[in-house]
Amino acid sequence: MSTPVAMAERCVRVQRLADKGASPQQIAAQLHISIDTVRRDLKREDAMKHWLAQRATQTASTVQQAVVAAQAVTDLEPACTLADEETARQWWASLRAAAEQLSAAADAFADYYPCTTG
Repeated sequence: MSTPVAMAERCVRVQRLADKGASPQQIAAQLHISIDTVRRDLKREDAMKHWLAQRATQTASTVQQAVVAAQAVTDLEPACTLADEETARQWWASLRAAAEQLSAAADAFADYYPCTTG
């Protein structure tokens, strides 16, 4: 049985050969694997591309929603809104927690994509 790393490496080799125009039969012969394995790897690669595209779409939408929400809060100027002390504490805690979560997400993004920070 292949390890996950070996399987991933094989999938990459299969996809590269397919991208160069090799037929499943040619790929199977070159990599010394069955044609069924080639077909399975190509399907797995297609499924991964589809999942990544969906994930990118969801992430773009969620980031945009966060930006819109942050702008809405800024526009409302919650610090200038009259509220009792308990409500003010709750709003402050909620805003602080959200800011920390967004800051952590931005830091993780910058770690993964260092080119984004300059």
